[in-house]
Amino acid sequence: MQRWPLRLLRPCSLLALTAMLVVTCGCGGGSKNNPVTGKVTSGGTPLKNGGVRFVPDGATKLPGEPAGEIKEDGTYTLTYQGKPGAPAGTYKAVVNSSEPSNPKDPYSVPKSSINSKYNTAESTTLSVTVPSGNYDLKLDP
Repeated sequence: MQRWPLRLLRPCSLLALTAMLVVTCGCGGGSKNNPVTGKVTSGGTPLKNGGVRFVPDGATKLPGEPAGEIKEDGTYTLTYQGKPGAPAGTYKAVVNSSEPSNPKDPYSVPKSSINSKYNTAESTTLSVTVPSGNYDLKLDP
């Protein structure tokens, strides 16, 4: 069995430790996610399904978008890059919710169950600032 000289072992250990720290911590500093949960209502009635996306607006620059699923009680929780929450910034809130066009046929073409202006970042009137504390989204019917 070959033995490594002690003078080579220390720099190799230091290099391995540095590589492990870079892999563990990541690079680029990463943004801290703030908890984001809320309730989506249309005309005061909670939505029963769909999704919410926070599209970065203005100075907020992100690779991707925080998003979450709307549960049956109208609540949602955002995740960003696999972690709960969203980075601080301003966003356009985009909401999608649909139902079958023929309730007796679940395979019928889906139709939007909300005002279509909330379906895209260009047309939505919902603006959100994270962190602000209130992330309830009230849609006009």
